[in-house]
Amino acid sequence: MFPGCIATANFYWVFVSSPLGVDAFYTANKERCVCPCPDPARQEICLVSNYEVECRVVKGNDNSNCGGCDWNCGYKTHCSSGGCVCDDQKCGNTCVNLSNNPNNCGACGNLCTSGFCYQGRCYDPPEEPDVCIPGEGFRNGRFLNGNKADWSIWSPPGLADLLDSGVSQFNVSLAIPDPNHLAPDGYIIQLTNSGLSDYVVGQVVQLVAEVRLCPGVAYDFNAEIDMDSDTRDHTLFGASLGGRSVSLETATRFNGLPASTMRSAGGPIGPFQIGDPGTYTVNKVYLATQFNLTVLYSTNRGNPPKPISLWSFSLSPA
Repeated sequence: MFPGCIATANFYWVFVSSPLGVDAFYTANKERCVCPCPDPARQEICLVSNYEVECRVVKGNDNSNCGGCDWNCGYKTHCSSGGCVCDDQKCGNTCVNLSNNPNNCGACGNLCTSGFCYQGRCYDPPEEPDVCIPGEGFRNGRFLNGNKADWSIWSPPGLADLLDSGVSQFNVSLAIPDPNHLAPDGYIIQLTNSGLSDYVVGQVVQLVAEVRLCPGVAYDFNAEIDMDSDTRDHTLFGASLGGRSVSLETATRFNGLPASTMRSAGGPIGPFQIGDPGTYTVNKVYLATQFNLTVLYSTNRGNPPKPISLWSFSLSPA
């Protein structure tokens, strides 16, 4: 009987090792291999450590497990029924406070030309203000009528050494007509290829503007971007305000347009106080400081980037 036993064993070994056998095993043992949570409609099994799991409510209001295990709701959002929603109002794909946002004052899209929104209404401050009313930090973030004032271009010294070699400069066009007609005011900053070859691995530029803030007030940064999706993974943005690093994130529009929103991430910027390094007082009550945005494109193939456009820069009260 020994040869027959070996033959039978070989047969079963071949069968259970095949895809058909594997499927049959899992089908037969499905109930014994699944550990459902007590409330599967709201809960999910989450890995706590290498050896432990627990059931967590992911379809509730837990900001740390919103819609899935360890899914965290970001700045200015909270979890509601398993989805992240804005704390205040949502305009487009950005969370805003309609009571003080000069680009969405009282209602989405209501732009205050003065740059000031106070208690949901546009406000014109006096020429000699006694009180600092928080408003739009950029005096020319939308480049109205092609105005280039308040903006400059700077090449950080030593950056080429940090990147070893092959760093060239973008050709920067300040406040030019928008070729894609995405900017609501029609003017953008555009960065174009300055001659990348197979031996050049990067391009860099830093955009600089003076901004005005209120002491003791924190601000949110937002801007619009239009760039080719193929270059997105190779384009890095870094920002600082008053010498403080600003964490950035980008969010692609949901309506299918190629433009994206760049914004401060992880919390508001500031507040700044009178006497802080890199700031000085203007109009008696306002603080002025410098905003820097560094754009770095890198590639190992020497592929030139398509033009990158930026517009609608905003520093609004948080």
